[in-house]
Amino acid sequence: MGRFYILLCFLALVIVPAFGQHDSVKAKALLNKAIDYDDKNQLAQQLPYLLEALAMSRKADYHFGVSRSLGLLGDYYREKGNLSKALDYYYKGLRYDERNNDKNGILIKTSNIGIVYDLQGDLDKAHVFYASALEMAVELDRQLDVANQYVNLANIFSAKGENEKALIYQFKALEIDQKLNDERGICADFSNISITLGDLGRRDEAQDYAFRALELARKMKDYYMVALNMKNIAEDYQELGKLKLARTYFEESLKLMYTVDNIEAASEFEKDVSTFYSSIGEPAKALDHYKQFIVLRDSVFGVRATEEGMRAEMNYEFEKKRTATKFEHDKKIYRLETRNRLNKQLGIFLGIVLLLLLVLLFFVRRAFSNKKRLADFLATEDQRKEILLQEVHHRINNNLQIISSLLILQANAAEDERLYEYLMQSQNRIQSLAVLHELMYDTGSPLEVDLQQYLDKILDFHRDVLATTRNGISIETHIQPLSLPTKLAVPLALIMNELVTNAIKYAFGDSAEGKISIGFTPEANDPSSWIMTVADNGIGMPPDSEKRKDSLGLKLVNLMTRQIKGQLTSENNGGAVFTMKFSLK
Repeated sequence: MGRFYILLCFLALVIVPAFGQHDSVKAKALLNKAIDYDDKNQLAQQLPYLLEALAMSRKADYHFGVSRSLGLLGDYYREKGNLSKALDYYYKGLRYDERNNDKNGILIKTSNIGIVYDLQGDLDKAHVFYASALEMAVELDRQLDVANQYVNLANIFSAKGENEKALIYQFKALEIDQKLNDERGICADFSNISITLGDLGRRDEAQDYAFRALELARKMKDYYMVALNMKNIAEDYQELGKLKLARTYFEESLKLMYTVDNIEAASEFEKDVSTFYSSIGEPAKALDHYKQFIVLRDSVFGVRATEEGMRAEMNYEFEKKRTATKFEHDKKIYRLETRNRLNKQLGIFLGIVLLLLLVLLFFVRRAFSNKKRLADFLATEDQRKEILLQEVHHRINNNLQIISSLLILQANAAEDERLYEYLMQSQNRIQSLAVLHELMYDTGSPLEVDLQQYLDKILDFHRDVLATTRNGISIETHIQPLSLPTKLAVPLALIMNELVTNAIKYAFGDSAEGKISIGFTPEANDPSSWIMTVADNGIGMPPDSEKRKDSLGLKLVNLMTRQIKGQLTSENNGGAVFTMKFSLK
């Protein structure tokens, strides 16, 4: 018995390190795969590899793998917008690096924690961590990281309105980038300094740095930075009252942005140019550019969603085949290496013992692998169904957007004003349905929708239209958070949409100012009963308002009210007030 115990201990000393070494190699491969998916912007495929790499690294006591996995998990959740979870992983990584005295890891995690607090709007905490990262970068003599932390600190001071301090750190960053001869960094520094000088009212100096950034960007043939700095120059000219020059640079920057194949940036440029034309009293051009902004924004959303769906489906098939092939290959190689190594070390007797042990391990591994394959199969099937469901919502939303665009085109071509209004009202209703499918696609919830988010998105459309047509009319909301089934949320949204459209059209006449208020609250004595109000401070409903009950909009409101078994009333009280009471039961 004692000899058998000694034999088992000896086997453990030989086999366990071999398994540990194998685990660290697998952890490296998993990390490389996760980084590859991050480079391709395929975040959904990245997460499983990061979690498995973290578990494998901890098992093998692979310090770099643990630190790197925790940092990449923080990056993943930061890019997904889950800042609290990103912060949790960054702190775990920081504590781990501090225990292992990994100063490089400490620097990276500290800087990333500062970025998260910056994104959350907690500028004081962000300042503390950026300053700590700067101190670490100086200690390690990492000049590029020193410059990056100067830029981060400058952004904090800019956000606090302390532009003089921001300027000091921007010049420090510029000094380092010039020593490193980092042209891209120098170009970015010039651009940042230009913006800060503009905020300080030092427009002439701001223009000087903007032109220096523009010249350097042209030298690097970085046309995105060329376009960006031309837009900065245009904004400076606008502030200086040189509107003709501002117009030239705005148009040239927009034209150039279309050549760099960046639809998302072109969309933002269209929005800025629309704002410029609106500010100088050219509403027709402002509206044209704003329409183009909407088209490009919707195009970005559609292309991304379609590409992600196709990538996910192709990656699923490829990974399934690759995993099956790699598993068989790895299993054969592992058996051969293990058998040869132990035969050399232990001789014939130990070979026999090892053979028995391998047989046992083979059956245990096969049982475990079968169970794991079944679980993986079920998980991938669920994922595939979810992807298909999301694709259905996306296609419906895409079709609705196409119909909406067609209605806008028809409306713009209509010569009859009433026909134009009918077409635009129909487009508005289609847009309300499209918003619902967009939310269900973004949140992945096919059964319920956040009513507050849903109604706000619909009202954003009205606000955008009012901003370009009747800027003095505002829309206020008092909507308490509530998740509702889609079959109840859609009628409520349509009712609110029709009543708001009615208020915009009739409530204010020729008045330049007005306010529309939307409320959504539960009854005090009955939490299952809710009240929706749409009120304005306009001229109120005229005595002949009964005649408008035959209009399509009010017919739709009454139809939807009956559908959800609600009660709709209207009155004049400092303007028109529509109140609808309904039950969640």
